[in-house]
Amino acid sequence: MDMFLQLRLATAVLTATVLISPACLAAMYYVEAAGGNDANPGTEAAPWATVQKAASVLTAGDTVYIKNGTYALNTHPAAKYLAPANSGNATAGWITFTAYPGHAPILDGGNAVLPVGGLITIRNKEYIRISGLTVQNVDDNAEGIGIYVENSRHIVIAKNHVLHTDSSGIQVFTKIGQPGLPSADILIDGNDVEDTNLGGPNEMITVAQVDGFEVKNNRVHNRSAGTNGGEGIDVKQGSKNGSVHHNEIWDDVNTSSERPGIYIDAWDQLTENIDVHSNHVHHVSTHGLYIGSERGGLLRNIRIFNNLIHDNYRAGIYFPDETSYSGKEPLENILVVNNTLARNGVSVNWFGAIHVANAAITGLTIRSNIAWMNGKYQIYTIPAGVVGAAVSGNLLWGDMGTADNSRVSSGADAKADPLFVAVANADFRLQSASPAIDSGVNEVLPDDRFDQDGDGNKTEKVPFDCAGNPRISGGRADIGAYERVAPGSPALPWLPAVHKLLL
Repeated sequence: MDMFLQLRLATAVLTATVLISPACLAAMYYVEAAGGNDANPGTEAAPWATVQKAASVLTAGDTVYIKNGTYALNTHPAAKYLAPANSGNATAGWITFTAYPGHAPILDGGNAVLPVGGLITIRNKEYIRISGLTVQNVDDNAEGIGIYVENSRHIVIAKNHVLHTDSSGIQVFTKIGQPGLPSADILIDGNDVEDTNLGGPNEMITVAQVDGFEVKNNRVHNRSAGTNGGEGIDVKQGSKNGSVHHNEIWDDVNTSSERPGIYIDAWDQLTENIDVHSNHVHHVSTHGLYIGSERGGLLRNIRIFNNLIHDNYRAGIYFPDETSYSGKEPLENILVVNNTLARNGVSVNWFGAIHVANAAITGLTIRSNIAWMNGKYQIYTIPAGVVGAAVSGNLLWGDMGTADNSRVSSGADAKADPLFVAVANADFRLQSASPAIDSGVNEVLPDDRFDQDGDGNKTEKVPFDCAGNPRISGGRADIGAYERVAPGSPALPWLPAVHKLLL
């Protein structure tokens, strides 16, 4: 049974009594801005007027369908935000707040100061879904957030449009000392997040101290001109066992924000077992990916693969030296393989595809990447303090630094034009004559620990490239994010079994 389909009819006869599953008792309610009334029963014929009414009524298994209209949450006489009063559960089902089919309702905060973290706030709850809503105008100059989740589990935030917020568009946290278990099993899927961080801290999408998460298929772009936060997607501060994949991050509006597209930061806590793959990061006003430990927490078992990273102002992937913050920045077991990095650092004629400044890394593998026409170099010199660095099998083209020339001369890396299909159109797939074809190293591909194809085998190699085609074709993987496929071959659909959450 699909994990998102919780409503089911189950009957049994026991001692002449018909027992009905609690999920069968779930109710459907309706909210309509024009013509609704909170004194109504909430049926489609007699809908409620406010989402706050729905939040106060819904119990496990219930769904509210929200119809077209702009819901000015700040004008409510009591609650100025949407906060579910109850939790769903694994037996009776989810509590779901969703747009009525074909509708696009807007929840508007009116830029009023919120008494809680977000215009939608989920605190100490379980089995809650938020889907299909526009959440806007939370620029309250008091760290207002669009959708805020705290100390909650089994939460789905999907297909929403979040914009114009003082702090994060979407933020998931564990707050020590507050009611509830640590946040876990979080899905952030298919949202459009823009124009956030007008003044407040944190990031456009923030995941902090969460065990078990999946951030996928989101469009994160055009952050505001604020100077206190605003990285695209940040996984940080004790988060573990999750993935960031198939997101597109760019920043065409604010070219002075100097915030990376994807940020993985241990901060001061052990942060581990995170995959960053199949993302498209481009035209970001600083580094594409930023991997570090600002306050000395251990960051380990990070795998970066199948990403397309191009036209960013500084490095494509950057491992900073942050010892000035805490005196240490330990990273362990970092894998950077089969990425395509192009034209990063060109504007400043510095940086390049991959820049490692952190000398406190133990176990660093950089293999089977394409680095094409990046700024001053392609892959920078690895600091002497790095233990267990393996840099080889990469395909380089463009300005070559000292380390690039050394690796090419030794045969560790190769220098050749990868022959992309259409660079002018940002089509970085491989032409049939590309030297990258069948030149990768299968052994360095990560294993499928989050079971991308849903076959139950987590020890096999990852099965897909960044476009959903087989990662190994012709016996050996190609170098870079894309596997060359025959013209006209359909891309495999992205299967829904990616990173099975414990929902």
